[in-house]
Amino acid sequence: MDWLIAARFVMGLGLGAEIVVGYSTMTEFVPPQSRGRWMAFMAFLVVAGFPATSIISTLVNPQLRLAADVRHRRRRLAP
Repeated sequence: MDWLIAARFVMGLGLGAEIVVGYSTMTEFVPPQSRGRWMAFMAFLVVAGFPATSIISTLVNPQLRLAADVRHRRRRLAP
């Protein structure tokens, strides 16, 4: 479990750096006339990505909803 936690930490550093690198790369390669529109589109994709994947995965895999309901009921019934 310790190795998985360490790997998750390193992965989080890489994903956090990817957002910054993506914006700077976009600034380098997109023409100034349309840069604002593309930067806003990229910001929308970054911010909307997690809620969209959560909703889609819950719709695609109903077992996730069932597992969440069971956990919620167990917590409510616990002494």
